[in-house]
Amino acid sequence: MPTVINSQLSAVIDSYLKGLKDSDPKRLLEYSVNLHSAWTDTLNSFGIRDDDIVLDVGTGLGLIPFDIASKTTAKVVGCDISTDYIDHANHILKKMAGAQLLRDESRLSFDVANITSLPYDSNYFSKVIVREVFSYLSDPQIAAQELHRVSKLGAEILVEDIDDSLYITYPQPSQAFETLFNVVKMLQNDKGGDRNVGRKLSTYLSGSGLSIMNIKVITESSHLSSDQMWAEKEFIARQLIALKPQALERELASVVEFDTAFNSWLLEDVQPGFRMNARILVHAKKSVERFQGQFLSLN
Repeated sequence: MPTVINSQLSAVIDSYLKGLKDSDPKRLLEYSVNLHSAWTDTLNSFGIRDDDIVLDVGTGLGLIPFDIASKTTAKVVGCDISTDYIDHANHILKKMAGAQLLRDESRLSFDVANITSLPYDSNYFSKVIVREVFSYLSDPQIAAQELHRVSKLGAEILVEDIDDSLYITYPQPSQAFETLFNVVKMLQNDKGGDRNVGRKLSTYLSGSGLSIMNIKVITESSHLSSDQMWAEKEFIARQLIALKPQALERELASVVEFDTAFNSWLLEDVQPGFRMNARILVHAKKSVERFQGQFLSLN
C-alpha cells in the first residue's frame, strides 16, 4: 500500500481496509488510496491554511479531509451522497481521533449531501474540492452553480474528473473486454453520466460564474506485474458481476452477449503491462473582479 498521508495515518487506513469484508466501501477505499497517491502534490500546493473552511464534495471514505486534518487546523467538511460511505468515514475518523493523529478532530465532520443541492450557507467556504463526481451527474451545470453559491468571494475551487480518451494500456484490451467496457459506459450514460466530462469541466465552471485559473492533467502510470494484473482483473470482475443486473434491466446487453464476453475475457491469459490513467484538474476561483462585473451589468 503506498503512503497516502503519512505512515501513521496510512497504518490506520490499511488496518481498516483489511478489516472490511468484500464490499463497495472496501473497493472504493482501495481505489481511493491509489488515486490519492497521485493527488498528494496537488493537495499540498493548494495552500490550505489553518483559518480556511474547506468543503470536499464526493468525499467517499474521507481521505482528503483526513489528509488536510493531519496537517492543519482548518475547518473541513466532507460530504457524499452515500450514507454508507459517510458511516465508514465517521468510523475511520473515530479511529484516527483515538490515535491522536489529527490536529483538531473537532473541526472535521462528514455529511450526507447531494452536489446539486448542498445543505450549506451561501458564500461560506474558502476552499472547495470535488474529485470524480461530475462524471456521474445528469446536470453538471447545476452542480457547478452550487459550487459557486457555497463559495465565498476569493474562494478557490479544485475540480477533477476522468476523460476516457486519456486512458492508455499495453497490451491493448481484447474485443471481449471492450464489449464489457462499452456496456459499463452505456450504463453510466444511461444514468446521465459522462465518461468524457474532464474536457468539459472548465466550461461548466466558467458558465457558473467562476474564473478559470489553470488546467492540468494529473497522470498515474505504472508497469503492472502478472500478480498485480490478476488482482486488477479480480477487482474488475467483481464490478462487472455487480453491474450485470442493471445492464440487463436497461437492455444494454442480452444475457448471452454479456455472458459470452465476460467468460471469454475471464479465460484470457494475464500478461504484465503498462497502465496510464490521466485525469483533468481545473483550478477555478470566485473572483471579486468577475463578481463586480456581473453586478455592474445588472445596473
